[in-house]
Amino acid sequence: MMNTQLIAVFMMSLALMTSPGGQSHVQKLKGPYLGQKPPGMTPEVFAPGIISHGFHENGMVFSPDGTELFYSTSDSKYTSKTLVWLEREDSEWSAPEIAPFSGRYYDHSVFFSPDGKRLFFSSTRPISPHSEEREDLDVWVVEKEGDSWGSPVHLSGPLNTNKSEQITSISADGTIYLRTNYEGSGKWAIYESRLEDGKYTAAEKLSPTINSGHNEGNPFVSHDDSFLLFKSGRPGGY
Repeated sequence: MMNTQLIAVFMMSLALMTSPGGQSHVQKLKGPYLGQKPPGMTPEVFAPGIISHGFHENGMVFSPDGTELFYSTSDSKYTSKTLVWLEREDSEWSAPEIAPFSGRYYDHSVFFSPDGKRLFFSSTRPISPHSEEREDLDVWVVEKEGDSWGSPVHLSGPLNTNKSEQITSISADGTIYLRTNYEGSGKWAIYESRLEDGKYTAAEKLSPTINSGHNEGNPFVSHDDSFLLFKSGRPGGY
């Protein structure tokens, strides 16, 4: 069921952004980064009071053309996650709103395809109208239909299993990089799934160079496959 507490918190954050005259501050923001200064070498909280409210906002992605922005927000215990969406028309951004295909189930780990026409994300939503909500996360995809997003479709092929697949990045050739716990060791590892004949292959674990056995995850691969960023609990610093 829809997490009413999480939705209420999100709506409260929107109310804090609205002036007495009813005009949203976000609608006055212009430019590629919602009116924020471009990113530099020092990490800073992004768009405080607009995007960042301390409600566990994470997983932010811009579309390849820079006209859309998605991120996830969750409750304090991470028991529910919802995707939030903003859109830029000309140079002006809309106010944040719950994505049209989200808000009912645990949705997160959203990422654009390289051409920006498809959006992949992980979710516990039922695979069919007659099935129950899943206990594990599967990968779903939603396609752009004109100026709006369609209905999410469960990704076909052997990628999705009875373990949690959490997508975090896609390379230019369509390869999906994700974190999962297939081995049941309690520690996450990074896998890849290739696009072959229109379907995604079973995920394969990356080499020990990446997966040290110390809880690796959240991979980000450059579109040209020249580098990979990820987090790790290996000795020397998390």
